[in-house]
Amino acid sequence: MPLRIIYNLAFLLYFPLFTAAQLVKRYNTFSYSVNNGLLQSSILDMAFDKNNYCWIAFPNGIQKFDGSSFTNIPVQNGLPDDKFVSFLRLSSGDLLIKHAQGISLYNVASNYFIQVAKLNKTQAKGTVFLGEYNHVVYLWNYYDEIVGLDATGSFKEVSKTPLIFPSSIIRDDYKYFSNITQGKIILCQGNFLILWNFTQPTHATKSIIIDDVLPSSIYLNSSNEAIFFLKTQKGILYSINFTNGKTSSLKNLSTITAKRDLRSFIQCWDNKLVYVFDNKIYESDANSLYPKSEILNFQGQPISTSSAISRIKVDNFGNLIASTIQDGIRKIIKNNFPINIYSDSHAENKFVNCVLPDKVNNKILAGIRGDGLIIFDTLQQVKKTIKFFPKIKHNTTPV
Repeated sequence: MPLRIIYNLAFLLYFPLFTAAQLVKRYNTFSYSVNNGLLQSSILDMAFDKNNYCWIAFPNGIQKFDGSSFTNIPVQNGLPDDKFVSFLRLSSGDLLIKHAQGISLYNVASNYFIQVAKLNKTQAKGTVFLGEYNHVVYLWNYYDEIVGLDATGSFKEVSKTPLIFPSSIIRDDYKYFSNITQGKIILCQGNFLILWNFTQPTHATKSIIIDDVLPSSIYLNSSNEAIFFLKTQKGILYSINFTNGKTSSLKNLSTITAKRDLRSFIQCWDNKLVYVFDNKIYESDANSLYPKSEILNFQGQPISTSSAISRIKVDNFGNLIASTIQDGIRKIIKNNFPINIYSDSHAENKFVNCVLPDKVNNKILAGIRGDGLIIFDTLQQVKKTIKFFPKIKHNTTPV
């Protein structure tokens, strides 16, 4: 064999050792669109109640999703409006719903709505839910006040503190804010950031100006430090320390995102961080702030191939639900079970419909759609295949 061919072959064999390929992580993913009953593709907000129903807000209504079917929620007593609403899940698992006429509470156990606050249309449009902390629901209202409502049942106003923004800043129509960490939250208007303390709003408020900050990307990762992206810098992750006012660049992520990240955000998931860049999702590991692996479906494709991801929510079981701009929603299953299917049937009959661990006999029973039952041991060795059950002459689908 010519020496040049040997060199070329060796280079091909060892090349992966010298390249830093992007890691990927595959998850079982399901897609839902208008073809599955989704009211429309434009999704404004999502939230999960304590029974793990996914509530979805649209410009023209509200739906509730149980994992397989969508149910329309009509206007009714206690819910006078269903257009352009937003949700806040309470620590009790009940939901607050902000609409053009005020705020309604959905009591999950009793399955009823009650209006707990009234607002006019202008006030409602300029009011956003910030979150709940220590059984108080906080709102950023139309008058630039942080209002606290008792979340234990009365929803009466318990606090009201004015926000003061410099007259020189350019105000956005939309109020941007971060996650809540240790009773603190970042409020953003234009390039002006306020670190707000819910427990000491008048004594522990710090503010700072960051030119070209991308408000949707701000993530408060400790009580005094946040990470974010800039509109003008491609793929560079920055941090801001509110104690000393110092801003620093942490990591260049341009190998992940090749353009300005104008539709990027960061979110916590299972003790990790999830980074969203347009239609791609990346996750860190538990020991790092930085994105490590791209989240793909089992076919090796991005979670959304044709439409940017607008928001992500986490359900009660730790699964991710991502809404897209114009292509419905994606459900990303947190736990994947690596079961190999041994069958001479067609591919459509190799779907695991259910799994039952038989701990007593150290076996795993896997029900295959239209193809009966397969029994494995804990090493995934097939011990038995049952295609037909007594008195049933056709293939069955165990559930």
